[in-house]
Amino acid sequence: MSSPSSTDALWSEVAAEALVGEGIDLVCYLPDSVVAQLHRALEPHVHTVRLNREEEGIGICAGYWLSGRRCCILMQNTGFGNTVNATLGLLVSMRIPCLFMISVRGLLGEFNPAQVPVGVTTSRLLDAVGIPHFSPGSLDMVAPMVRGAYRLAEAAHGPVALLLEPQLTGGKGGL
Repeated sequence: MSSPSSTDALWSEVAAEALVGEGIDLVCYLPDSVVAQLHRALEPHVHTVRLNREEEGIGICAGYWLSGRRCCILMQNTGFGNTVNATLGLLVSMRIPCLFMISVRGLLGEFNPAQVPVGVTTSRLLDAVGIPHFSPGSLDMVAPMVRGAYRLAEAAHGPVALLLEPQLTGGKGGL
């Protein structure tokens, strides 16, 4: 993987390099145009598993971690709501680290009104279930936050989320 400069690097390339640097070698994902950028940047370097539902990734990542390996899940914030039972019942109760890379819909530039309710409540939902979360607001914060979030997940023995907001990714509407 090349080391892109901060002026021409895409957030996804920087995030992919940081994930690979942390030893992530499996990525579970549910297709989404924003997450697809990160998936494409990771695909040459890690094994990827396409999910039908986000909660499938919880079980896959739990089993992978129990085998001594590192992985993460890429999903949209609307899909995070689908994972709450599996996240609390498996990852939290069994103290299994997992990094969630969550593309955020329903905020700046959103064009679909159905995405807004989840978009404006994602942070509060993560707070309510006790999952630490961070939002890299600029390209220069992506790598340190990816590394820090994964290390926190391992130290805390539980899930940690990185919220990939439209200001960073361009969102679906291309901010």
